[in-house]
This record gives sequence, C-alpha cells and structure tokens, in this order.
Amino acid sequence: MRTRVIHDVFSSNPTLDANKLELFHLQYTDSLLELLVKLKKNIEQKYLLLNNEIQINNDIIKSLENEVENDDFFVKVKQHNIVMQQIMERLYTELAYDKKSNQLVGLEKMNQLSNELGIEFYRKITLTDYENLHKLSSNQVYEIFGFRIEKKLLGKLNIQQFKLKFLCGLQFNNEFIEIYEFIHFNEYFVFFKDKKEFLFINPKSFSTINFSKNNSNKKEIVLELKTKNLDLTNKAEQSLKNIPHDIEVVLTNYLDKISSLEFLDELQSIDEQTNVLRTMLNINIK
Repeated sequence: MRTRVIHDVFSSNPTLDANKLELFHLQYTDSLLELLVKLKKNIEQKYLLLNNEIQINNDIIKSLENEVENDDFFVKVKQHNIVMQQIMERLYTELAYDKKSNQLVGLEKMNQLSNELGIEFYRKITLTDYENLHKLSSNQVYEIFGFRIEKKLLGKLNIQQFKLKFLCGLQFNNEFIEIYEFIHFNEYFVFFKDKKEFLFINPKSFSTINFSKNNSNKKEIVLELKTKNLDLTNKAEQSLKNIPHDIEVVLTNYLDKISSLEFLDELQSIDEQTNVLRTMLNINIK
C-alpha cells in the first residue's frame, strides 16, 4: 500500500525525477521481495521437514498397531495363571506328603510366558530397582527341585486353594521378575526367574516401580509417537506463522521508513533544482 502511495506521488507529479522512483525500487522494493521469497522458502522447508516426520511416525504407528491388535499376551497370561497354580500346588503336595519325586512334570511351562513375550511386554526397571528387589529375602524357606519358596507363602496359597493371578512382569538386562497377586487377599509375591525364588513382596515398599498391568512395548511406542506427532503438528502450524525476531524487526523498520513523511520529502526534494538555480545566479552574463 505504501509503495502504491509513492507511485501515485510520482504519477501526479511528472516533474519529479523518475530515477528516484527506480532507485527506490532498487533499494527497497527489490530487497524486500528477495527477503520475503527467501523467508517463504525457509518457512516451507521447515514445515515440510516437520510434516515428513509426522508422516513417517504415522506409518510406524499403523504398522505397530496392526501388530499389537494381533498379539495374544492376555490370553497367554490366563493360561500362565493356570500353569502356575498347578505347579505351586504340585510343589506343595511334594512337600506336604514327602513324595520325594525325582522330577516335577511341566516345570518348563512356567517359563514359557517370559521366554516368548518377556522382552516385548515385561516392564523395564532401573538397576537400582532391580538391586532393591533382590534385597528381598527370608530365612524360612522350602528348597525343592532347585526352587526356594517362602514357607508362609506356600501355606497361604494352600489356604486359598492356590488361586493366584499374574500381576505384571519386570525385566532388567534380559533377567525377568514376575509379580503375582493372591486372588482373595490383598497380598502379593514375587518370582525371581534367575534364582528360582518365591517370596512375599509389598509393592508399596517400591514406590519407584510401576506394578500396573503390562502393555506391549510396541503399544507404549505407539502412544509416545502419537504424543510426539501432536507436538510436531503444533510446531508445523506455528512454523507457518512465526517470523524470526531479527527479520520482524527489519520489516518493522522498513515499514516505518517508507511510511515516514521525511521519506516522502526526500523523494520529492527540490534541493537539486535549488542548487542549479543558485549556480545559475552566480554566473555573470557578459
């Protein structure tokens, strides 16, 4: 709009030097257009980069969601609960009736869940949490088939007919720990797979560990990527609106400059004509 005003000034005043209008465009208009073109290109590149990252994340999300939909972790947890109930009952029977069997059939099944799905589903914990869990101990234990089982734990399982359920799995450096819950009591026990040990545990004593139900690590990645995409979408939208502060200052100064009366006065300056006339008056005609 200000450029149009300046053009109108020259159109309505044919006596003004057209070279000044050309100089104005060279110094102001052309440089402004070049700046705006580069700014537009820079903004578009930033937007495209952010948009491309969003699209890549969406492709990963779609792929992982298809895999998560087809997982059967919770079905296998139910099967695992039955296996563990049977094994704990057999261990109790061996001890209670002093059967002195050479082996216990089906022990290998208790590790199927962690062997097949532990890496993907069991929750990762820190070294500190892992070490704190391993500080759990009891002097009152049964030892049978390489297992160590807290005596009161096995007694309580017998009282409630070995009704237990898998609460969650934990992992640290591919070592697995399983937490179980008594169905009819608000009590819990832990199974350390590496040392084949069953002990009581109070989850409240480990405030830095999340004992909620496991989700697939893939599902957690999906949630993280969706959250990230929301942030990227906001950034992409803002990138179309944001102008770098230093460029904004230059544009403001540019507008102030061409809007000023002094600038218009400079374009319409009569100093040159005045100087010519002054020179002519100083010439002696003979």
